[in-house]
Amino acid sequence: MVVEGPDGAGKTTIVDSIVNANHLDANHLDASHLDASHLDASHLDANHLDANAWVRYKYPDRTTTIGKKINDILTGKLTVPKKVELKFFADNRQEDKQAIINALTQGKNVIVDRYVYSSIAYTMTNQFQQAINQLPVDDFMTYRDIVKMDKGMPKPDIVLLIHGNHLDERSEPTETKDGYDRNVLMANFMNAIAMSNTMAAIIDNTQKKDSMREGAQRNGSNRDATLQTVNLRIAQVLAAPRKKLAFF
Repeated sequence: MVVEGPDGAGKTTIVDSIVNANHLDANHLDASHLDASHLDASHLDANHLDANAWVRYKYPDRTTTIGKKINDILTGKLTVPKKVELKFFADNRQEDKQAIINALTQGKNVIVDRYVYSSIAYTMTNQFQQAINQLPVDDFMTYRDIVKMDKGMPKPDIVLLIHGNHLDERSEPTETKDGYDRNVLMANFMNAIAMSNTMAAIIDNTQKKDSMREGAQRNGSNRDATLQTVNLRIAQVLAAPRKKLAFF
């Protein structure tokens, strides 16, 4: 399971909630859990948790040698050609390839915060914005060029694409903190997922904290509703027969 979306969409918060509260074991799921009206707290309590059922990865992993180079790029300390930058991101994921494959073959569930789809979406958006502004596009790359860097990485069973913006709770900027148009970025995330023939679910996480606090007094927290949607998707995936591994 991969969780994707622009910066500040709420990906890590949702992944934390899944990992910390919903270590769901497929053995505890049956058809009754797939009906939203039946998906309540009783299905998510400690009696149904299996701490060994989930393995979590978050990218970029800035603790490795490659990850530290990525951190230098993201913080402006290092400048490299775009193609080299993308290779760093792909190599950072490749460092965990065998561990991810081992976890999946052992019957564990792997959840990943950012994956190859981020590389595709951000690259395509950057190239689009350069073209719109009539700027030269250096090292132009296609979808196929980027995916080739992740050759051999497992394909996810589902991608949860989080639509939200919580970088600035006081306004609704149309751009991310690094200058990408959010609407174009979301469209490119959806295109990247569609082109990989992967099942996807778009999760609406757009409500602001102040609005959520007000709404909670009237009809419950929007965050709870968002997490319930996520939990339902998890239940659907885990209740299905485990598929044979597919790879990029």
